[in-house]
Amino acid sequence: MRLAVRLQREITRLHFYDPGQSDRVIARAIGVSPSTVGAFRNRLRGQSLDWAALQPLDDEAWRHALGTQDHSIAQRKPAPDWAWVHAEMQRPDATLEQLWREWRESCPDGVAYTQFSCGYRAWTRQLHVVMRRVHRPGDKLFVDFAGRTVEIRDRNGGPSTFAQVFVAVLGYSNLTFVHAVPTQTTADWVQCHVRCFEFLGGVPAWVVSDNLKAAVWRRERDQLIINPTYRECLQHYDTAPAPTRARRPKDKAKAEVGVQIAQRWILFRLRDRAFFSVEELNIELLKLTEQLNVHSFKKLQGCRRQRFEEGERGTLKPLPQMIFQLCDWRYEV
Repeated sequence: MRLAVRLQREITRLHFYDPGQSDRVIARAIGVSPSTVGAFRNRLRGQSLDWAALQPLDDEAWRHALGTQDHSIAQRKPAPDWAWVHAEMQRPDATLEQLWREWRESCPDGVAYTQFSCGYRAWTRQLHVVMRRVHRPGDKLFVDFAGRTVEIRDRNGGPSTFAQVFVAVLGYSNLTFVHAVPTQTTADWVQCHVRCFEFLGGVPAWVVSDNLKAAVWRRERDQLIINPTYRECLQHYDTAPAPTRARRPKDKAKAEVGVQIAQRWILFRLRDRAFFSVEELNIELLKLTEQLNVHSFKKLQGCRRQRFEEGERGTLKPLPQMIFQLCDWRYEV
Protein backbone atom coordinates (compact mmCIF):
# COMPACT_ATOMS: atom_id res chain seq x y z
CA MET A 1 0.00 0.00 0.00
CA ARG A 2 1.57 3.28 -1.15
CA LEU A 3 0.31 5.37 1.75
CA ALA A 4 2.77 7.08 4.07
CA VAL A 5 2.89 5.58 7.55
CA ARG A 6 2.17 8.98 9.12
CA LEU A 7 -1.10 9.11 7.14
CA GLN A 8 -1.86 5.51 8.09
CA ARG A 9 -1.40 6.43 11.75
CA GLU A 10 -3.69 9.46 11.48
CA ILE A 11 -6.43 7.47 9.73
CA THR A 12 -6.11 4.76 12.38
CA ARG A 13 -6.34 7.27 15.23
CA LEU A 14 -9.48 8.89 13.83
CA HIS A 15 -10.99 5.50 12.96
CA PHE A 16 -10.74 4.15 16.49
CA TYR A 17 -11.80 7.46 18.03
CA ASP A 18 -15.04 7.56 16.00
CA PRO A 19 -15.67 4.23 14.20
CA GLY A 20 -19.01 5.48 12.87
CA GLN A 21 -17.55 8.53 11.13
CA SER A 22 -17.74 8.51 7.32
CA ASP A 23 -14.73 7.89 5.08
CA ARG A 24 -15.31 11.23 3.36
CA VAL A 25 -15.07 13.27 6.55
CA ILE A 26 -11.84 11.53 7.60
CA ALA A 27 -10.48 11.95 4.05
CA ARG A 28 -11.03 15.72 4.19
CA ALA A 29 -9.23 15.87 7.53
CA ILE A 30 -6.25 13.81 6.34
CA GLY A 31 -5.99 15.15 2.80
CA VAL A 32 -6.37 11.89 0.84
CA SER A 33 -9.17 10.43 -1.24
CA PRO A 34 -12.20 8.79 0.45
CA SER A 35 -11.56 5.54 -1.43
CA THR A 36 -8.07 5.35 0.09
CA VAL A 37 -9.48 5.93 3.57
CA GLY A 38 -12.20 3.33 2.99
CA ALA A 39 -9.72 0.71 1.81
CA PHE A 40 -7.44 1.29 4.77
CA ARG A 41 -10.33 1.23 7.28
CA ASN A 42 -11.46 -2.11 5.82
CA ARG A 43 -7.95 -3.37 6.50
CA LEU A 44 -8.24 -2.15 10.10
CA ARG A 45 -11.58 -3.89 10.57
CA GLY A 46 -10.07 -7.15 9.33
CA GLN A 47 -7.44 -7.35 12.06
CA SER A 48 -7.66 -7.64 15.84
CA LEU A 49 -5.26 -4.91 17.00
CA ASP A 50 -6.66 -1.70 18.46
CA TRP A 51 -5.15 1.80 18.68
CA ALA A 52 -3.53 1.13 22.06
CA ALA A 53 -1.61 -1.81 20.56
CA LEU A 54 -0.71 -0.09 17.27
CA GLN A 55 0.31 3.36 18.54
CA PRO A 56 3.71 2.43 20.08
CA LEU A 57 4.91 0.43 17.03
CA ASP A 58 7.75 1.82 14.92
CA ASP A 59 7.24 2.18 11.17
CA GLU A 60 8.61 -1.24 10.22
CA ALA A 61 6.59 -3.05 12.89
CA TRP A 62 3.54 -1.01 11.89
CA ARG A 63 3.78 -2.11 8.25
CA HIS A 64 4.32 -5.70 9.28
CA ALA A 65 1.35 -5.67 11.68
CA LEU A 66 -1.05 -4.24 9.11
CA GLY A 67 0.52 -5.75 6.01
CA THR A 68 0.99 -2.37 4.34
CA GLN A 69 4.30 -3.01 2.63
CA ASP A 70 4.64 -1.24 -0.71
CA HIS A 71 3.05 -3.08 -3.61
CA SER A 72 2.31 -2.00 -7.13
CA ILE A 73 -1.08 -0.41 -7.64
CA ALA A 74 -3.19 -1.63 -10.53
CA GLN A 75 -4.11 0.97 -13.10
CA ARG A 76 -7.47 2.53 -12.32
CA LYS A 77 -10.15 1.69 -14.86
CA PRO A 78 -12.29 4.40 -16.47
CA ALA A 79 -15.61 5.25 -14.82
CA PRO A 80 -18.70 6.73 -16.48
CA ASP A 81 -20.16 10.21 -16.17
CA TRP A 82 -22.30 9.68 -13.08
CA ALA A 83 -24.51 12.66 -13.92
CA TRP A 84 -25.45 10.90 -17.18
CA VAL A 85 -26.14 7.66 -15.32
CA HIS A 86 -28.32 9.49 -12.81
CA ALA A 87 -30.29 11.24 -15.54
CA GLU A 88 -30.88 7.93 -17.34
CA MET A 89 -31.99 6.27 -14.10
CA GLN A 90 -34.89 8.73 -13.85
CA ARG A 91 -36.42 7.30 -17.01
CA PRO A 92 -39.12 4.58 -16.73
CA ASP A 93 -37.91 0.96 -16.47
CA ALA A 94 -34.22 1.96 -16.27
CA THR A 95 -31.86 -0.43 -14.49
CA LEU A 96 -28.22 -0.04 -13.55
CA GLU A 97 -27.30 -3.29 -15.23
CA GLN A 98 -28.74 -2.23 -18.58
CA LEU A 99 -27.04 1.15 -18.40
CA TRP A 100 -23.76 -0.56 -17.53
CA ARG A 101 -24.07 -2.86 -20.56
CA GLU A 102 -24.75 0.07 -22.87
CA TRP A 103 -21.85 2.04 -21.44
CA ARG A 104 -19.43 -0.89 -21.69
CA GLU A 105 -20.14 -1.13 -25.40
CA SER A 106 -18.56 2.31 -25.84
CA CYS A 107 -15.92 1.75 -23.14
CA PRO A 108 -14.82 -1.92 -23.09
CA ASP A 109 -11.99 -1.23 -20.62
CA GLY A 110 -14.28 0.45 -18.07
CA VAL A 111 -15.15 -0.68 -14.56
CA ALA A 112 -17.03 -3.91 -13.97
CA TYR A 113 -20.69 -3.95 -12.94
CA THR A 114 -19.93 -4.19 -9.21
CA GLN A 115 -17.72 -1.09 -9.28
CA PHE A 116 -20.29 0.60 -11.54
CA SER A 117 -23.16 0.11 -9.09
CA CYS A 118 -21.04 0.97 -6.03
CA GLY A 119 -19.70 4.07 -7.74
CA TYR A 120 -23.17 5.28 -8.63
CA ARG A 121 -24.47 4.79 -5.08
CA ALA A 122 -21.46 6.68 -3.72
CA TRP A 123 -22.10 9.52 -6.16
CA THR A 124 -25.78 9.81 -5.24
CA ARG A 125 -24.87 10.19 -1.57
CA GLN A 126 -23.14 13.44 -2.48
CA LEU A 127 -26.26 14.98 -3.98
CA HIS A 128 -27.59 18.12 -2.35
CA VAL A 129 -30.23 17.14 0.21
CA VAL A 130 -31.68 19.67 2.62
CA MET A 131 -32.13 18.28 6.10
CA ARG A 132 -31.72 19.32 9.71
CA ARG A 133 -28.26 18.58 11.06
CA VAL A 134 -28.07 17.05 14.52
CA HIS A 135 -24.81 17.72 16.36
CA ARG A 136 -23.43 15.42 19.02
CA PRO A 137 -21.88 16.90 22.19
CA GLY A 138 -18.15 17.47 21.82
CA ASP A 139 -18.14 16.52 18.15
CA LYS A 140 -17.64 19.67 16.07
CA LEU A 141 -16.37 23.21 16.52
CA PHE A 142 -17.23 25.60 13.68
CA VAL A 143 -14.75 28.42 13.07
CA ASP A 144 -14.56 31.40 10.72
CA PHE A 145 -13.56 35.03 10.45
CA ALA A 146 -16.34 37.59 10.53
CA GLY A 147 -16.81 39.67 7.43
CA ARG A 148 -16.74 42.85 9.49
CA THR A 149 -13.52 44.28 10.92
CA VAL A 150 -12.90 46.68 13.82
CA GLU A 151 -10.84 49.82 13.44
CA ILE A 152 -7.74 50.13 15.62
CA ARG A 153 -6.64 53.76 15.80
CA ASP A 154 -3.11 55.05 16.20
CA ARG A 155 -2.56 57.11 19.36
CA ASN A 156 -0.18 59.39 17.50
CA GLY A 157 -2.62 60.17 14.73
CA GLY A 158 -1.15 57.74 12.19
CA PRO A 159 -3.17 55.52 9.86
CA SER A 160 -5.60 53.07 11.40
CA THR A 161 -5.43 49.30 11.11
CA PHE A 162 -8.38 46.93 11.10
CA ALA A 163 -8.56 43.90 13.37
CA GLN A 164 -9.96 40.62 12.11
CA VAL A 165 -12.64 39.02 14.29
CA PHE A 166 -12.49 35.24 14.80
CA VAL A 167 -15.73 33.44 15.72
CA ALA A 168 -16.02 29.84 16.95
CA VAL A 169 -19.26 28.00 17.76
CA LEU A 170 -19.72 24.54 19.29
CA GLY A 171 -22.19 22.49 17.29
CA TYR A 172 -24.18 21.06 20.21
CA SER A 173 -24.41 23.86 22.79
CA ASN A 174 -23.82 26.85 20.47
CA LEU A 175 -21.31 28.19 23.01
CA THR A 176 -19.58 31.05 21.22
CA PHE A 177 -16.03 32.36 21.37
CA VAL A 178 -15.02 35.69 19.78
CA HIS A 179 -11.43 36.92 19.56
CA ALA A 180 -9.68 39.65 17.55
CA VAL A 181 -6.29 39.38 15.85
CA PRO A 182 -4.38 41.77 13.59
CA THR A 183 -4.48 39.62 10.43
CA GLN A 184 -5.80 36.42 8.89
CA THR A 185 -2.33 34.92 8.57
CA THR A 186 -1.53 31.37 9.67
CA ALA A 187 0.10 32.58 12.90
CA ASP A 188 -2.98 34.56 13.96
CA TRP A 189 -5.32 31.78 12.79
CA VAL A 190 -3.47 29.26 14.97
CA GLN A 191 -3.40 31.69 17.90
CA CYS A 192 -7.19 32.00 17.69
CA HIS A 193 -7.57 28.22 17.99
CA VAL A 194 -5.21 28.03 20.96
CA ARG A 195 -7.14 30.78 22.77
CA CYS A 196 -10.45 29.13 21.86
CA PHE A 197 -9.46 25.72 23.27
CA GLU A 198 -8.33 27.42 26.47
CA PHE A 199 -11.66 29.26 26.64
CA LEU A 200 -13.57 25.97 26.23
CA GLY A 201 -11.37 24.10 28.69
CA GLY A 202 -11.24 21.16 26.28
CA VAL A 203 -11.03 20.10 22.64
CA PRO A 204 -13.74 18.82 20.25
CA ALA A 205 -13.25 15.88 17.90
CA TRP A 206 -13.37 17.95 14.70
CA VAL A 207 -12.78 21.57 13.72
CA VAL A 208 -14.87 22.71 10.76
CA SER A 209 -13.41 25.66 8.88
CA ASP A 210 -13.76 27.46 5.60
CA ASN A 211 -11.13 27.06 2.88
CA LEU A 212 -9.03 30.12 3.70
CA LYS A 213 -5.29 29.82 3.04
CA ALA A 214 -4.46 29.65 6.74
CA ALA A 215 -6.38 26.35 6.89
CA VAL A 216 -6.30 24.87 3.38
CA TRP A 217 -3.45 25.42 0.95
CA ARG A 218 -5.20 24.03 -2.11
CA ARG A 219 -7.69 21.47 -3.34
CA GLU A 220 -6.76 18.90 -5.92
CA ARG A 221 -8.97 16.43 -7.69
CA ASP A 222 -8.63 13.66 -5.12
CA GLN A 223 -6.67 15.41 -2.40
CA LEU A 224 -6.98 18.25 0.07
CA ILE A 225 -3.73 19.96 1.10
CA ILE A 226 -4.08 21.23 4.68
CA ASN A 227 -1.77 24.00 5.88
CA PRO A 228 1.00 22.02 7.68
CA THR A 229 1.21 24.46 10.59
CA TYR A 230 -2.54 24.31 11.10
CA ARG A 231 -2.53 20.51 10.93
CA GLU A 232 0.35 20.36 13.43
CA CYS A 233 -1.57 22.61 15.81
CA LEU A 234 -4.72 20.47 15.67
CA GLN A 235 -2.71 17.26 16.07
CA HIS A 236 -1.08 18.75 19.18
CA TYR A 237 -4.59 19.09 20.65
CA ASP A 238 -5.64 15.60 19.45
CA THR A 239 -8.28 16.90 17.06
CA ALA A 240 -8.52 17.07 13.27
CA PRO A 241 -9.59 19.53 10.55
CA ALA A 242 -12.79 19.03 8.58
CA PRO A 243 -12.80 21.83 5.98
CA THR A 244 -16.10 22.49 4.24
CA ARG A 245 -16.64 21.37 0.68
CA ALA A 246 -16.43 23.95 -2.08
CA ARG A 247 -19.78 25.63 -2.81
CA ARG A 248 -21.49 23.80 0.08
CA PRO A 249 -22.54 26.63 2.44
CA LYS A 250 -24.67 24.33 4.58
CA ASP A 251 -21.49 22.55 5.73
CA LYS A 252 -20.61 25.65 7.73
CA ALA A 253 -24.12 26.97 8.44
CA LYS A 254 -23.44 26.93 12.18
CA ALA A 255 -20.38 29.16 11.72
CA GLU A 256 -22.21 31.59 9.43
CA VAL A 257 -25.08 31.93 11.91
CA GLY A 258 -22.56 32.38 14.73
CA VAL A 259 -20.80 35.13 12.77
CA GLN A 260 -24.12 36.84 12.12
CA ILE A 261 -25.09 36.72 15.80
CA ALA A 262 -21.64 37.97 16.86
CA GLN A 263 -21.86 40.89 14.45
CA ARG A 264 -25.35 41.85 15.63
CA TRP A 265 -24.93 41.17 19.35
CA ILE A 266 -21.30 42.23 19.87
CA LEU A 267 -19.79 44.25 17.02
CA PHE A 268 -22.84 46.46 16.57
CA ARG A 269 -22.64 47.46 20.23
CA LEU A 270 -19.03 48.51 19.69
CA ARG A 271 -19.70 50.56 16.57
CA ASP A 272 -19.11 53.92 18.30
CA ARG A 273 -16.23 52.78 20.51
CA ALA A 274 -12.66 53.84 19.77
CA PHE A 275 -9.94 51.21 20.29
CA PHE A 276 -6.20 51.82 20.26
CA SER A 277 -4.98 48.20 20.51
CA VAL A 278 -6.17 44.71 19.75
CA GLU A 279 -5.69 43.78 23.42
CA GLU A 280 -8.08 46.55 24.46
CA LEU A 281 -10.61 45.31 21.93
CA ASN A 282 -10.35 41.71 23.17
CA ILE A 283 -11.16 42.77 26.73
CA GLU A 284 -14.50 44.14 25.52
CA LEU A 285 -15.10 41.18 23.20
CA LEU A 286 -14.67 38.75 26.09
CA LYS A 287 -17.17 40.64 28.25
CA LEU A 288 -19.80 40.81 25.51
CA THR A 289 -19.20 37.19 24.50
CA GLU A 290 -19.95 36.02 28.02
CA GLN A 291 -23.12 38.12 28.03
CA LEU A 292 -24.12 36.41 24.78
CA ASN A 293 -23.44 32.94 26.20
CA VAL A 294 -25.63 33.52 29.27
CA HIS A 295 -28.45 35.14 27.30
CA SER A 296 -31.54 32.91 27.24
CA PHE A 297 -32.51 31.12 24.05
CA LYS A 298 -35.68 32.28 22.35
CA LYS A 299 -37.01 28.82 21.40
CA LEU A 300 -35.13 26.56 23.84
CA GLN A 301 -34.82 26.43 27.59
CA GLY A 302 -31.66 27.73 29.20
CA CYS A 303 -28.73 29.45 27.49
CA ARG A 304 -25.54 28.55 25.66
CA ARG A 305 -23.44 28.44 28.82
CA GLN A 306 -25.93 26.22 30.66
CA ARG A 307 -26.27 23.83 27.72
CA PHE A 308 -22.48 23.65 27.49
CA GLU A 309 -21.89 23.02 31.20
CA GLU A 310 -24.63 20.39 31.49
CA GLY A 311 -24.27 18.50 28.24
CA GLU A 312 -21.01 19.21 26.43
CA ARG A 313 -18.11 20.16 28.68
CA GLY A 314 -17.67 16.58 29.89
CA THR A 315 -17.49 15.23 26.33
CA LEU A 316 -14.56 17.42 25.25
CA LYS A 317 -11.07 15.96 25.15
CA PRO A 318 -8.72 17.27 27.84
CA LEU A 319 -6.22 19.99 27.00
CA PRO A 320 -2.57 18.90 26.62
CA GLN A 321 -0.14 19.79 29.38
CA MET A 322 1.55 22.40 27.20
CA ILE A 323 -0.01 24.87 24.79
CA PHE A 324 0.96 24.72 21.14
CA GLN A 325 4.09 26.71 20.31
CA LEU A 326 4.21 28.12 16.79
CA CYS A 327 7.57 27.39 15.13
CA ASP A 328 9.12 28.94 12.03
CA TRP A 329 11.24 26.31 10.31
CA ARG A 330 14.02 27.49 8.03
CA TYR A 331 16.36 25.30 6.01
CA GLU A 332 19.87 26.18 4.87
CA VAL A 333 20.70 25.30 1.31
